[in-house]
Parts: sequence; C-alpha cells; structure tokens
Amino acid sequence: MFDLPRCAQIWSGERFLVTGGLGGLGLRAGALLQEAGCAVVLTSRSGRVPRDGQGLQQLLASLMTKRATSLVCDVQDGFHVLAGFSSPRITRAVHAAGVSATTPVCNVATTPN
Repeated sequence: MFDLPRCAQIWSGERFLVTGGLGGLGLRAGALLQEAGCAVVLTSRSGRVPRDGQGLQQLLASLMTKRATSLVCDVQDGFHVLAGFSSPRITRAVHAAGVSATTPVCNVATTPN
C-alpha cells in the first residue's frame, strides 16, 4: 500500500522521471508523486495519452497545471535520453512503461508505430 504521508517525508523535493508517463499507471504514479511534493517528468514515446474515455487526458491536464513536465522520449534510445535529460536533474525514476500482453517481448517494436 502506498503510504503518502511517509513518502512525502522521504521524497519531497525530489525530481522523478516516470517512463510510460502518459499511460494510466504512469499518470497515476505522477499524481501520487506530486501529492508527495515531488517534481514530475512524464515521458512517453508517442507524446500522447494512448486511450480515450478513461479520464487520462483530464488527469494529465491536472498534472500539467501543477507544473509536471511531459517529454516525448524513448528511454530505449540513448540519444533521446541524453537530449531529454540534459536539463533539470532527475533524482529518481518510476518505470511504468509496459509492453503488450499479447505480443512476445522479443517482437515488440522499439519505435512507435
């Protein structure tokens, strides 16, 4: 169970990178981290919320009004990582990016379609 008061004591002021940051899990993680006093950088290969009708676009809008940063970045690509993270210092990371449950990992494309 996520203990927000305890996490706020430990992580307040940290800057978190959230991979898969525009998916449901990444956006929820970003919201919890913001509530704990953290700065949040949401990364996504596509730069867009992948699903409509789940309230994710509204959650992203709420996070952005509280100064979250959204960054198009494929964290599998070293050039993306170097270009994207040369500015504000990232102190911690949450990996919320996922792969399709119906496709073997070895067959997942490394670039967005």
